[in-house]
Amino acid sequence: TQLSDNRFFESTLIYGELTGIYHLFPQNDFSPFFQFGGGICNVNVKDKYGDEVELGQNWLGTLSGGAGIEYLIFDELGFSISGDFHYLLGDEADGLKRGDFNDYYWSGKVGLTFYPGW
Repeated sequence: TQLSDNRFFESTLIYGELTGIYHLFPQNDFSPFFQFGGGICNVNVKDKYGDEVELGQNWLGTLSGGAGIEYLIFDELGFSISGDFHYLLGDEADGLKRGDFNDYYWSGKVGLTFYPGW
């Protein structure tokens, strides 16, 4: 994932998360769901000249949450669309530590889920 405003900075985030999903209607073909999780990300920031910015810490914890919908195309295959909010446990993803809040970002996902019939 890349955050960028080429006039000021460019940040590259490499992250891994573990997420749990709760389906509201797991027995139906169409089911809204909520997801919550956490993980860790590595942040690398470059200034507007392309030089690396020295951060207090490059590894940050993350908390995430989101919501979406899943439609079962077949009993074993689901199609989903979701939106997620990711809150970083630090304030340096943009190379600056400013303000009262930590950095965050939004993301969207489209996916297929395979449910083996074991």
